[in-house]
Amino acid sequence: MPGAGQAPSSANPGPPAAAAGAPVTTVALMAGCTPVAWPGADGLSVIEAVLGISPAGAQQTATVWRRTNGEWQAWAVPAELPREPFPPRRGEQPLVCVSQAGTWSIPTMIGGP
Repeated sequence: MPGAGQAPSSANPGPPAAAAGAPVTTVALMAGCTPVAWPGADGLSVIEAVLGISPAGAQQTATVWRRTNGEWQAWAVPAELPREPFPPRRGEQPLVCVSQAGTWSIPTMIGGP
């Protein structure tokens, strides 16, 4: 599996659920920050989820923010930014920030978003 900041490839297939053929939701991301209604499976780490962002230039600059109990929590690919991993939860709306437009392929729970 690729590490933080590595783009999925044939040698690094990306999130395990995507490799297993689970349903996938594709979300367009704009350069800057995009709110995303999380359609993904529970139990997927934000680190694994970010592997579904392409192109590599967007993935390598990704920061995912979420608000829990009034407090912002973030995880970012660049090591100099916040790196507090968390599991996104179905139904929450994280804010995804990238340096260039791209897409986020998110393994989705059976039944879709």
